[in-house]
Amino acid sequence: MPVYVLWIPCLESSLKVCRDRIESTNISDEGDFLVDAHLNVDTYEIRLTYQTEEQQQEMILSLFQKPSACFLHYQITKQTETASQLAKTMESEFHQGLYHLIKGFFHNHAFHPADEDSIIHARYFESMEQYMGERVSDADYYVQEYINKFDRVNKNINDALNEISKRTATSWKQVYYYLKTYGAYKRLAHLIGRYEGEFLYYKSLRSSVEGQLSDSKSVDAKMEALDNEIHIKQHLIEHEFSYNSAVIGTNISTVGMIVGAIGIILSVISLIISSSDSKAEKLGEIEERLGGIEQRISLSESKSRGIINRIEENTDSIAGLSGEVEAMGKSLKEIQNGNAKIQKRLGVK
Repeated sequence: MPVYVLWIPCLESSLKVCRDRIESTNISDEGDFLVDAHLNVDTYEIRLTYQTEEQQQEMILSLFQKPSACFLHYQITKQTETASQLAKTMESEFHQGLYHLIKGFFHNHAFHPADEDSIIHARYFESMEQYMGERVSDADYYVQEYINKFDRVNKNINDALNEISKRTATSWKQVYYYLKTYGAYKRLAHLIGRYEGEFLYYKSLRSSVEGQLSDSKSVDAKMEALDNEIHIKQHLIEHEFSYNSAVIGTNISTVGMIVGAIGIILSVISLIISSSDSKAEKLGEIEERLGGIEQRISLSESKSRGIINRIEENTDSIAGLSGEVEAMGKSLKEIQNGNAKIQKRLGVK
C-alpha cells in the first residue's frame, strides 16, 4: 500500500484547520472530476466521495503518524473502486489536484489566487517498507522541491529576457518589435509576483524544519544566491521597460513635431498660392516665420537625440527625463499656436 507525505504550506509553526468540508471541487485538468471532501478535525482522517458512471465511490486517507512541522503522513485505508482517474493516479503518485484540495483544509490562499497555489509534488512511496528504509528526510525532500521549482522560474525569466533583449527600442523598427513584446513584460511581472508569494511559504518551510536538514548551510547559500539573482533580474526588467517606454515617448513626440511642422509649411504654401495682396510684404513675414519654425524643429530634434544619448549613457536618469519629454510636447503645441497666429495675421480663415 503506497505511503504519502504531504507538506501543508503554512505561515505558522503548526497546522490550523480553516474548514472541515470542501464540496464539489474539480481536481482534474482534463475535464470535470468533482470530489467532496470531509476532514475529521481530531484525527485528520480525510473522506473523499466522487461519482463514477456506476455509482458513488469513496476513498479514505488515514494518518499513521502524528503531524510534525506541517507534515501529514497518509495511507489509503479504504477504496471502493480502482478504475477511476483518481484511483489510478494514486497508485504511482499523490494526485496533484487532490493535494491542492487538501491544502484548502488548512490554507487560505492569502498571497495568491486559489488557482495559483504553490505547485510542488507531494512525496510518494510505493510501500511502507520503502518509506521506512528511506534516508532522505521529508524536510530535505520538500526543500529540494522548492529549489528545483525556483530554478525553473529563474530559467523561464532568463528565456524571456533573452527574447526581449533582441528587441531593444533604439530605432523605429525596434519600437514596433518592443510593442510586440509588451505581453512578455506582463508575463515576467506575473511570474516574479508568483515567485514572491511562494518564497514566503518556502521561508515558512525552512523555519519549521530547522535542525532537520542534512546540509542546511549549502541549502541556505544556494537559496540566497538564487533569490538575489531573481531580484537582480527583476530590477533589470523594470529598467528595460522604463527605458523602452522613454525612447518610444521621445520618438512619438518627435513625429508629432514633424507632422505639426509639415502642417504649418503646407498652410504657408497654400497662402503663397492663394494670396495676391502685398505679396512681397507677406512673403517676407512668411520667410521670417519659417526660419523660426526651422530653428525650433532643429532644437527639438537635438533635444530628442540628447535624451536618447543620455538614456543609453546613464540608465539611472530615465525617471527624470519624462519632464523633458513633456516639455517637448509643449514645444509642439507652441509651434501649432504659431501656425494659427500666422494664418490670422495673413487673413486666412
